[in-house]
Order: sequence, then structure tokens, then C-alpha cells
Amino acid sequence: HGYFAEAALASVWQRIAELLSAEGIALTGCYYCPHHPEKGFENEVPELKIQCLCRKPETGMVDGLVSWHHLDVRRSVVVGDTWRDCELAQRSGSGFIHVARHRTLPGPHETINNPADAILRALDIVS
Repeated sequence: HGYFAEAALASVWQRIAELLSAEGIALTGCYYCPHHPEKGFENEVPELKIQCLCRKPETGMVDGLVSWHHLDVRRSVVVGDTWRDCELAQRSGSGFIHVARHRTLPGPHETINNPADAILRALDIVS
């Protein structure tokens, strides 16, 4: 969408790494899809307006992470707040925790209102 630059994203990841480190958790990587097929956003980057296999609910990014990090996707959890997150979890074969801050999603999944609590719950599930 062009909401903020990659440098701002790096700052967010740094802060997340600091918060996790304080809890004894090492952040081993941050991944994202820069593509967005919809047009018409202020500050959007035209060359990133493409369909790709890494944009949710496509599983390209999950497939890559599973391969790169030798993960068991069945023991993994997607934490998210949209139908795209839920569908990504279903397509990839992972679990799903819905962060229901502003909307509800149909389906058989756990719903938690606070994002931090949802992440802690996901860590409980996979450990």
C-alpha cells in the first residue's frame, strides 16, 4: 500500500526483537510480501503491484519458510485477524489463532482479543 518505507518496517522488527529478547525468545527472522495487486493507494509503489505466490492467502511464503527452516507446518500456527490469514492456515495445513480486535471470522479456530496473548498462546501450542 505504500503506508511506510522498508526502513520503518526494519525499526518495527527491531522493536519486536527487543521485546521478545526481554522474554528470552530469539527472533530468527522476519519475512514479508511487498506485493499488493490492488491499485489506487497514495504513495504506492507501482512495480510492486503484482500478483504473486507469497501474498496471503497463497502459501508461497509459508512453503519457503518450511523449506528454509525445516519446519513441521502441522506444528505451526498462523496468528492473524483477517480471512486471508485464516485461509493461509487452512491451505498450508497449520493451526490458526484469530485475533478478533475488530471483526469475527467464521470457522473452527481459537479466538483471542489481544495480539500479545494470541502470540503467547501460539508459543504454548508449538512448544
